[in-house]
Amino acid sequence: GLTSALEYYQLFQPDSFVEEVVHQSVLYATQNNHNIPAPNTNTLNLANYRCMEAMLLHGGYAPVPRRRMLWEDKMDCRNMLVADAIRRDDLEAVMKALHFCDNANLDPQDGFFKVRPIFNNLNRNSTRWFSDQQRYSVDEVMIPYYGRHSAKQFIRGKPIRYGYKAWAICTADGCGVHFEPY
Repeated sequence: GLTSALEYYQLFQPDSFVEEVVHQSVLYATQNNHNIPAPNTNTLNLANYRCMEAMLLHGGYAPVPRRRMLWEDKMDCRNMLVADAIRRDDLEAVMKALHFCDNANLDPQDGFFKVRPIFNNLNRNSTRWFSDQQRYSVDEVMIPYYGRHSAKQFIRGKPIRYGYKAWAICTADGCGVHFEPY
């Protein structure tokens, strides 16, 4: 059985997916001549990607105005979990090069081509663990986003007014089984 939250998380985000993301990120960094900071020339690796994921997930619970504040020496900003796990420059390099697919093989028909691997991975793993339910519901989910993109939606009166809309098939107890961007 599962003994930790990390093991449960890895059911949906397995190392095989992370290794593919790291491969695509290294490919993107190489294609675009991104400098990987010294002394660690192997900055784009599975461990640093997992640290970046953890930092982003933790940032949902304890946000700071700027990501770089997590490494400051001020008591109200510094996050020891993040600062002790990954160097600031390494995290910035991972974030700068983060890619999920090869830009050389763009699909002009799919507006979500660059993040399609995330949906495919989530759908494949969610279906594996939650497909034996009797009742499902279909609903829309808003993914917050405030930047510029042609697929961004604005829905007045919703808790999340700006972002991407995705269709979700969920079990009766609220577990997502399949997601498709709108």
